[in-house]
Amino acid sequence: MTGVVPTVPLPLPLRGVLWLVAGWLRLPGLVRAAAPCSVGALLWYASSFPGGPTRSTALASWLHNGGHVVAYAALGSAVLLAGPRPTARVGGWWLGSWLLATAYGGVDEWHQSWVPGRTASLGDVLSDAIGAALGVALVRAAWAWDGRQAVRLSLLVLAGMASVTLATFGPW
Repeated sequence: MTGVVPTVPLPLPLRGVLWLVAGWLRLPGLVRAAAPCSVGALLWYASSFPGGPTRSTALASWLHNGGHVVAYAALGSAVLLAGPRPTARVGGWWLGSWLLATAYGGVDEWHQSWVPGRTASLGDVLSDAIGAALGVALVRAAWAWDGRQAVRLSLLVLAGMASVTLATFGPW
């Protein structure tokens, strides 16, 4: 039979994501809508603290910058799950969720440029964008797994690691 994609079992970690997504979608719309606002407020609050002279190892800096990927994966998935049920047919909502989370990352970096001792970084915005894409892709993969998403998720994880490395050691 040509054109038929064989059913591939959902990997165990994505089963947990699917379980969380299904439970989350049972909550009232106002509760779901509050999640991205709460995550955004927490990110804004965290980036409002003045920076100071710190000495850290390269590993500590890399892990700190990796927090951008994780935080914006949370924001991207929260924005996505605030909307309609995540199906493959809601393509605009997938893209819109990523764009909104990425734009928020840019605004938050701009906000940091006004905080004493903090700077805005293009590398951080890149990490934010990749993190948001990873969060959206994880939800999408858990919801409609057919095995093809494994490559996309792997590439996003590698891109996240590369952007964190650039943010840590790059010229910006």
